[in-house]
Amino acid sequence: ITPIATTTRLEAEDFDRNSGIQREDSTESGQNVGFINNGDWLRFDDVNLSGITNMDARVATRNSGGTIEVRTGSTTGTLIGSIDVSNTGGYQNWTTLNTSINNANGTQDVFLVFTGGNGFLFNVNWIEFNTSSRSNKDIEEAINELSDVTVYPNPVRNTCNIEFDEI
Repeated sequence: ITPIATTTRLEAEDFDRNSGIQREDSTESGQNVGFINNGDWLRFDDVNLSGITNMDARVATRNSGGTIEVRTGSTTGTLIGSIDVSNTGGYQNWTTLNTSINNANGTQDVFLVFTGGNGFLFNVNWIEFNTSSRSNKDIEEAINELSDVTVYPNPVRNTCNIEFDEI
């Protein structure tokens, strides 16, 4: 039985194989992959995709960007998602983008295939396969950071009241 994964974060620099990619120091600590050109790719072996519905990618670029194709099996394998990356204001000016993951289940080799124009497309710090997008997690984390939140009655039967100072 393959367990259902809820979150699998992969540091981009921890790829199992690649074509055309270089590692570099990241402003977000550790390393990222960069110097990505059209047709370059990364492979991550044995990724458990059971229950996965989304993939977030932490990316940055000062150029027009390109696309991350998420494929299984090979660089031309089943396309399970894609993310369009546009200018973020710099190669270390990070943003998190999301794609839905479809037609994927079980443990598989995952390929990130990079497409776009000429020159360097963008940098990738990490990817995260999950069951909700990063933007949803940002909202959840913001709510969890509120210090003066009151929810009543507890337990809730028909109506719930939520009181808080300010966000």
